[in-house]
Amino acid sequence: MELTVEHVQKTTDFKTRKYAEGAIEALKWLELGAPHQLDGLKGRFHFDMNEFISPVIEYKDKDDYEPEHCGTVCCIAGAVYAFSKNMNGDRKREKKGPYELNSSFGLTTSFWYNEDSAPLARLFYAILPDGNQYTDMDKISPAQAAKALRVYLETGVVDWGHLED
Repeated sequence: MELTVEHVQKTTDFKTRKYAEGAIEALKWLELGAPHQLDGLKGRFHFDMNEFISPVIEYKDKDDYEPEHCGTVCCIAGAVYAFSKNMNGDRKREKKGPYELNSSFGLTTSFWYNEDSAPLARLFYAILPDGNQYTDMDKISPAQAAKALRVYLETGVVDWGHLED
């Protein structure tokens, strides 16, 4: 299905044009395997579902850190935010934590403790169909994240069930 900004705005909780565009661009990035550099983003980015958005310098203690990873590390929420803000992945800035990103998307700090929580909370925190959070978020691949994001953008339903396979 070819996604349009209007469809994403109508079907999902990405209601502003800017965030709907950012979500579509983040999906393209993830479906390409989350390459460090991509047209549409300045600088370099690295995908990690366990990091909201932070400079890579804070990431270098991770097992999968490689010297060519420079710039910014981000999850789905961070990628949508980065694309919608047209960020430069190499620019030094304050670390954006979950609460700043959550407020950007209109989420509160207690949203995901309820099984009927907001779809974006379930998407950003890899909440499984049974209501539990996937425990190895740093092991989620770009392809797995892309699958969940595509289903959400097409249908408005969050489905991380493929992580249980």
